[in-house]
Amino acid sequence: MATNTGIEYYPMNVDFFDDDKIALIEGEFGVKGSVIAIRLLCKIYREGYYYQWGNDECLLFARKSGADIVPNTVQEVVNGLVRRSFFDKRVFDQFGVLTSRGIQQRYFEAVKRRQKVEVRREFLLVDVSKYGNVQIIEPNATVPTASATETGVKPTKPSKAECPAVSQQGKEEDALAAEIQQLRSSPLWLENVAMRFKLSIEQVDQRISDFMIDCRSRGTEKHESIQEAKRHFNDWLRIQLNVQNQVNNGNDRKTSDKRRATKDIAATTEDFSTSF
Repeated sequence: MATNTGIEYYPMNVDFFDDDKIALIEGEFGVKGSVIAIRLLCKIYREGYYYQWGNDECLLFARKSGADIVPNTVQEVVNGLVRRSFFDKRVFDQFGVLTSRGIQQRYFEAVKRRQKVEVRREFLLVDVSKYGNVQIIEPNATVPTASATETGVKPTKPSKAECPAVSQQGKEEDALAAEIQQLRSSPLWLENVAMRFKLSIEQVDQRISDFMIDCRSRGTEKHESIQEAKRHFNDWLRIQLNVQNQVNNGNDRKTSDKRRATKDIAATTEDFSTSF
């Protein structure tokens, strides 16, 4: 059964698999890519015209998709679909939401006979003025309290003395610290990073601390989105591990050369210690 906001079915174009976006996803991930894309569409329409995406949603989605589909693959497919504009990149980067103009156009046509449909303005990608039943909810909309409405007393704003000034630098540091906390509060992402780089969760956590210090030393105040912060960390960690491996390989070669030289000297001394 459909929910109050979702729909029971949606139209699908016969040339769906011929679309370049899906063809590229299949080229990168095989048939699993298109299967995941279709299942994502079903999930979105079941919920309405968008779906809030995160680590928990990714884990549950993979679990329900079959034993041969793992969370890491699902997230990579989602990233590929966003990168190729199958889903709207701006809304995904800013809000972590999966939607698109096509999805919304089909959805609002499907629910145009309903008495009322509430939509969030920040996720809206199409003009809904022609739909008389659509009610737009403004972001951060608040309802006046009963006491303020009944008495006619306007709520007062805190004075400057009650709101201590926060320096711009402090805000920037808080923004970066909040991003770091989000990284550490993403267990599925941490597990995938650990598996990718063959590290323990504790080692990844330590690298996150080093990453924060590196960001601040380079003047990085914050990232455009948490997804961008994750991508930056992955690239940074890959470079750090490559440098570490090069240093270790160089030390191993030096140690090997020293052992070889010591062995040669020992052999020469032994030769000359015997009588002719």
